[in-house]
Amino acid sequence: MTHSTRRREFLTFVGSCLLSRYLPAAEGSLVVRIEADAKKALGPLKNIAGGANHVGEEIYPGAFAQYADRAREIGLKQIRGMSAFAMYVPRFVADKSVNFNYQDVVTRDEAGQLHYDWTTLDAVVDEVLAIGAQPILELAYMPTCLMDHKDKRQWLRSLCGLIAAPPVDYARWEEICFQVVHHTNIERRRGVQYWEAWNEPTCGGFWPASFDEYLKLYRHSVAGVKRADPKAKVGGPVIATNCEKPKMENIQAFIDFCGREQIPCDFLSWHHYTMVPGTEPSDLQQFTEQARTFRSWLNKYPSLSPAELMIDEWGPQKEGWGERLFPSIWAGAAIYTMMEAGVDRQHVFTLWGTPAADYHLAILKHDGTIMPVFNVLKMFSMLGTTRLSAQSSAEGTRVLAAQTGKEFTLLVIHTPSQPAEADITLSLQNLPLKGNVRYERFLVDEEHSNGLKGRANQELERVESRIVPVSRKWEETLRLRTPSATLVRLSPA
Repeated sequence: MTHSTRRREFLTFVGSCLLSRYLPAAEGSLVVRIEADAKKALGPLKNIAGGANHVGEEIYPGAFAQYADRAREIGLKQIRGMSAFAMYVPRFVADKSVNFNYQDVVTRDEAGQLHYDWTTLDAVVDEVLAIGAQPILELAYMPTCLMDHKDKRQWLRSLCGLIAAPPVDYARWEEICFQVVHHTNIERRRGVQYWEAWNEPTCGGFWPASFDEYLKLYRHSVAGVKRADPKAKVGGPVIATNCEKPKMENIQAFIDFCGREQIPCDFLSWHHYTMVPGTEPSDLQQFTEQARTFRSWLNKYPSLSPAELMIDEWGPQKEGWGERLFPSIWAGAAIYTMMEAGVDRQHVFTLWGTPAADYHLAILKHDGTIMPVFNVLKMFSMLGTTRLSAQSSAEGTRVLAAQTGKEFTLLVIHTPSQPAEADITLSLQNLPLKGNVRYERFLVDEEHSNGLKGRANQELERVESRIVPVSRKWEETLRLRTPSATLVRLSPA
């Protein structure tokens, strides 16, 4: 290192101290202290941020390939939302609205013989696997050849345009569940782990029959999947807890049904849309209350206690927000809350928007523009692999600290209930580092890493990078706007 380089880095460090470490708190600002300890390892970091849902009408060959690099960039590990028995054929028209039909994977000839066309399903599964992610396949929707054509009162045009109805023959439903798993995991050896029985059976837009009828569908779905691949995981009941019909009671009924009847449930899945403006703390608490309640119900049955908890659709309610930054930062706080509550997997809705509408928490817009939630998820993916003890003095400022080798990372998610700037002191003690280290900081706020401002501002921005001296302890004071998320990384120089 040359003398001029040392002098420049020294001056940068001194200037930083004057601007941040010794900067007096602004009038009316919050003062927050965050402490982490490199000697207090809590075990592997169970980072569940790498999951996403997506809009069903956007599933077709080539759909995932176009966003593959971006998906890898945020460490996407699971993608949910693909219907095993209904592949979409979208048609985009001039006004950017979407018209689409779907093709039955399963058909029946005049002699009553079932036939399968796996072409589209195979292509979509392979695209997801090529990203490095696992597909979660819905055992839905109902092939028309299994519907009652004499009584169309049982038919329902679902919210996503598909026809939903219970099967006229449950033995055949079980058989097609067997066939899709056998084809995917045995014949093609794709190793798809997660198979979900239907989608939102208590919301009127997806299931026209009773909940008892759904439990019958679940029983036969499990039998078909396990017969094909005993190692495959099956779950449900995929209930939207904010739907207008009974929800928590139905989840309890589903758990009791599986427990009493000794029917496997490898994962309990549900959906939750929340976050009405002004209710952020209580809305986040709903994730905790649901996860802990469902775990207590599962634990009543030894056969169900190992079941994973999976929130496989979630996000903010759209009303009242428009294109604002807060939901993206709130999403980081929600994922943190789920991790603390013992949720095993989450899939934010949605991976990308449609030409007709960009869904409120779309990670990418339909034109490929990065949304700020993308950068929040990217910061989660940059965390180390071993979790460290860390505490924040303020309820609305959350922190995750982690380590990989001699690299240390701290992720701060700042969503206090009252908008205000905050002076946040970060302290990391007992570092196994002495001398000069590389300090880097990445930031998502109104002015940084915010694709809502346009593509010129969409990429995750590194706002600081310098060499700093440490002697087993590092401390820095940052000024953050509300809302914001920032990631600090310390590594050997």
